[in-house]
Amino acid sequence: MIDIEQQELVRTIYRPNRVAARLLLAHGAGAGNKHEFMDELSKLIAGHNIEVTSFNFPYMQIMYELDKRRPPNKVDKLVEHFHQELTNLQARSYSVPTYIGGKSMGGRVASLLASQPLDGLDVSGLVVFGYPFIPPGKPEKLAERMAHFDNIKCESLILQGDRDNFGGRELLDSLNFPSQIKVEWLESGDHSFKPLKASGLSHRHNMMVAATQTVNFILGSKRGI
Repeated sequence: MIDIEQQELVRTIYRPNRVAARLLLAHGAGAGNKHEFMDELSKLIAGHNIEVTSFNFPYMQIMYELDKRRPPNKVDKLVEHFHQELTNLQARSYSVPTYIGGKSMGGRVASLLASQPLDGLDVSGLVVFGYPFIPPGKPEKLAERMAHFDNIKCESLILQGDRDNFGGRELLDSLNFPSQIKVEWLESGDHSFKPLKASGLSHRHNMMVAATQTVNFILGSKRGI
């Protein structure tokens, strides 16, 4: 049983009956926490005793309010907002391991936060769903997008589609990652983990695989979803 608490346009909390850990989750650049990807993923993860708080960055809150597209806030402002959400989360009374992560841009912001001093805040790990290693067609951005990886101190999991145009298997197989960063693949998946029809797989299947990998990473178990 999951209790879903909608806190206006700011955040949604997916709270299981028993909380063994919690995940603070940020959205991608073009779609907020109401998007089906974010909602489905949060529900799958929360079904295994992990409380998920899925929040919106300030520009996305305005997009939802006005129903008009807006560009993301500057990266430093996004990191600052994520830090504030983490501060708010850890101010709650109960104490369980806290993980941070996000989809695409939100995952990049989470990784930037994890590479910085956290002023006493405790982060047990980082999970990224489709890291934007390069903007499509701009491979020259790769070094910049990975420049902070060596400074990430916590254990980290990147879940990436085989054919993600922000960084698929062909690109990533040529890279060296710090020992604390592990990359796992979603078979035939694109940036949203959607597989090709010819693969015989479904989007639901890949979402379940992504959630299973996340649960195993956070809880250290081998349970499937």
